[in-house]
Amino acid sequence: MPRLYYTRHMHTDDMSAIAHAVCLTNLTYRYPGRTRAALEGVSLCIRQGERVALLGPNGAGKSSLLKIIAGLLHPPNPDMAQVFETNIDTCHPHTSFLAQRTDVDWRFPVTVRDVVMMGRYSHLGWFARPGRDDDKAVDAALEQVGLSGLARRSIGDLSGGQQQRAFLARSLAQHARLLLLDEPFAGLDAPSQRSIMDLIRELQQQGMTVISSTHDLGSVVTGDVADRVILLNRNVVADGTPAEVMQPDVLRQAYG
Repeated sequence: MPRLYYTRHMHTDDMSAIAHAVCLTNLTYRYPGRTRAALEGVSLCIRQGERVALLGPNGAGKSSLLKIIAGLLHPPNPDMAQVFETNIDTCHPHTSFLAQRTDVDWRFPVTVRDVVMMGRYSHLGWFARPGRDDDKAVDAALEQVGLSGLARRSIGDLSGGQQQRAFLARSLAQHARLLLLDEPFAGLDAPSQRSIMDLIRELQQQGMTVISSTHDLGSVVTGDVADRVILLNRNVVADGTPAEVMQPDVLRQAYG
């Protein structure tokens, strides 16, 4: 299962005075031992409540960008990346990151409810046990994603779409305000993809900021994935509405 990270940030639900969920300023990142930067000179801001798609070819830096925002990779200068107007040092308690399904060990012996309860750890702190409020938050999250009846099932026994909904429930139980999804539709059948897209739109309507990386040009064109598209190829090639970005001459700048 994904490693859990802890944070020095205080947990507060009052985010109303903060305009931007994410701001990046001339962000450059190079993996140790590599000569070519994975990201170079990326500058952008994403307001709270936006639904954004990161689009680009393999190796464009989409996953690296999400991991930096999540606090899993560290830029050379902390001023390059802010989440909720705070420099990134570790994971922010209002940020939830869903890794690619291929990065998750689905054989890990946990139930669906266990996975969703992981979202409460940033509220509990070290060594504390879940209480009544945590159980209520988990129950509500499972109900919202339609998995209450599968709470005691092993996460590895679920379908791909159900597994993704379980991890979205974890974000709901966490009371996350920023949701980072790395290829959330990969390997899912069409009905499961539609179910996840509908749920993401519902979360946005509730005030959550959602940033998804994707290779699915078709769903980006139709606006099903996001209202805003950032075309990436190590830096920002284009940034705008799906209609503005999904033009052949614009796409050629990233895909060649």
